Formats: sequence, C-alpha cells, structure tokens
Amino acid sequence: MIAFLDGILVAGGCEAVVAVGGGGIGLDVHLSANSAGQLPVLGAKVRLWTHLSVREDQWNLYGFIEEAE
Repeated sequence: MIAFLDGILVAGGCEAVVAVGGGGIGLDVHLSANSAGQLPVLGAKVRLWTHLSVREDQWNLYGFIEEAE
C-alpha cells in the first residue's frame, strides 16, 4: 500500500502529477476538488496522502492534502 507521496508538483489540478525521488518517476494522482484547490505552486514540494483503488481493468491512485480527507 502506498501511504503517501513526497515529491515535487509537476502538474496541478484534479489530475496532478507528482515527481517522486530523483529517479525520474512521475505519478498521476486523482485529487478531490478540495485537495486540488490547496495544492502549492508548480515546482514546490508536496505531500499527498493516498488511496490505491485496484479493479479488474484499472488501478487508480487518489491523493489528498489532509490525511483525514
């Protein structure tokens, strides 16, 4: 399970992209409107608490600014 992501915000909005680590890995994260509105500026450090949804035909990673959300 992926508990959270620490990284650099590469793209914002409800479909954010977070660059994780120095190895050139970027993760697409689906955000709620609430969390998307609280994102820092592009290029800033960000921590997103996550939930991984696994289905037969797709895996989706959802992110939240606040752990309680």
